[in-house]
Amino acid sequence: MNFLGNITHLKTHKTVITIGVFDGVHKGHQELISLLLQQQAPDVTPVVLTFSNHPTEILSPNKVVQLITNSKKKINLIQQYGIHQVIPIEFTKELADVSAFDFCDVIIEALNPVGFVIGKDFSVGKGRTGDVEFLRELGAERGFKVHAIDDVIINNEPVRSKLIRNELLEGNIPKANSLLGHMFQISGTVVHGNKRGRELGYPTANMNIDDRAITPSDGIYSTTTSFDGATYNSVTSIGTRPTFGLKQRLIETYIMDFKQDVYGQNLDIHFLDKIRGQVEFSTIEELIAQIESDVEESLTIIKQGV
Repeated sequence: MNFLGNITHLKTHKTVITIGVFDGVHKGHQELISLLLQQQAPDVTPVVLTFSNHPTEILSPNKVVQLITNSKKKINLIQQYGIHQVIPIEFTKELADVSAFDFCDVIIEALNPVGFVIGKDFSVGKGRTGDVEFLRELGAERGFKVHAIDDVIINNEPVRSKLIRNELLEGNIPKANSLLGHMFQISGTVVHGNKRGRELGYPTANMNIDDRAITPSDGIYSTTTSFDGATYNSVTSIGTRPTFGLKQRLIETYIMDFKQDVYGQNLDIHFLDKIRGQVEFSTIEELIAQIESDVEESLTIIKQGV
């Protein structure tokens, strides 16, 4: 089966390859990319093969995996780290039944690899039987080398996408960002809300995001917001707004010194730190005073991070 799509532009190249989900493109992934780039030569092209969806969605359909980065953002990040050839692969039921040998054979025949750069927990193919040793044995037969790297360790913990998801769910943004090596980001389309923020003097952009995207725990966050090539200071609220007795979980952002109409437009929200948890206020006046304080706190955090 052809799961690589149209890659005829690479047919005449030798390549060095890495394979993985790359959710978050965290510091462990960046180490793989760095080593991959070291194998680059005039006649050798570095290539990243990455699954456009998470394999767990197919292998365990009842299990919800919330992604740190969507496919578009993931590919953009990989390219920003220096890899120009990124090939997304859709993980399907049919692909899940492909043996490790057949999976690797398709890649070898299509991309003519001189080497693979992989993590020590690498596995592909039905039953995840294509591990590091399997690939090394195949390399000895087919003429390519295999470089397997150790985990990247931060604070005595191996960097994993699962660990970063857990930190985000706890609202530990600085630690998540440290593991990522870049700021965590939420992207979404601005939709109409009930304009509560406008009535309070702090109009907010209400975000509609993919249900598969992970969101930090409820609370108020120091953020920056990117739109149309510019970046603005902001404060982002995640939660149900208990002061107004609401139950729907919302993501809304107050963008400072911003007057543009962004309904229907896409915004990128970059998270720096959590300011506080969600609080129910007795009066609207108390809420407004707290918002004023949140804005000042967010500006302080942003200035410290610059």
